Amino acid sequence: MNDFRNEKGQFIKGVRNPFINNLELGRQWKRENKMSDDEKKKRGWYYDGKQIMYWRNCDYCGKEYRGMGKHFCSYRCSRLANPLVKRGEENGMYGMGGEKSPVWKDGISNKPYSFDFDKELKELIRKRDNYTCQRCGKTQEQERRALSVHHIDYDKENSNPKNLITLCEVCNVSVNFQRDYWTTVFNTMMLLKYEEAKNKTT
Repeated sequence: MNDFRNEKGQFIKGVRNPFINNLELGRQWKRENKMSDDEKKKRGWYYDGKQIMYWRNCDYCGKEYRGMGKHFCSYRCSRLANPLVKRGEENGMYGMGGEKSPVWKDGISNKPYSFDFDKELKELIRKRDNYTCQRCGKTQEQERRALSVHHIDYDKENSNPKNLITLCEVCNVSVNFQRDYWTTVFNTMMLLKYEEAKNKTT
C-alpha cells in the first residue's frame, strides 16, 4: 500500500496517485494506518471531529491547552500579554466607575422596568417589527436568540408600544452612546411606521 509515494517518500500528486479515482483504496489505507489516541498525543495533535488541534503551551501563563494556530490559552492571557493594553493607573478609565463615568445617566440602569413591560408585550413588538433588528436588519433567525426590545427614550417606565423598538444584541448595546441622536432616529422611524399602518387601514 505504498504506491502513493515516490522513490523519495513524497506523496504522488494528481492523476498518477492511485487514490484519485479509487475511494475504496483510500479507505483501506486509512483503516490500515489508523493511529491510536496515544500515538496522536505523542505527536502533539488530535482530531476533534472538525479539524486537527494541537497540544500547545500558552505563551503567557505556560498552561497546556489544545488549540489551532493560537499562542494563548484564553482571551485573558492574550490581553495580558499585549503591551498596548494599558492597565491600572495608566489606563485612561482608571477610577472612573459609577458616577465618575463619562456615560453616567443618574443610575437609570439600576431602575426597574414597568409591570407592563412583560414577555407578551416584547413578543408583540418583535412581531410588529417582523422579527428584524430595526437598525442593522438582522433577523431573529440569524441572531439565534430572541431579539431585544429597546426603550427609545431610555425611560424604563415608559412602555408605550410607540416607545419600543426591536434591536439585536449588538445594536442594543451600541445605541447606549449618542442617545439624543438615536432617540431622534428611532422616533422618526416609529412615526413613519405608524403613519404607513394608518394609511393601509383607511
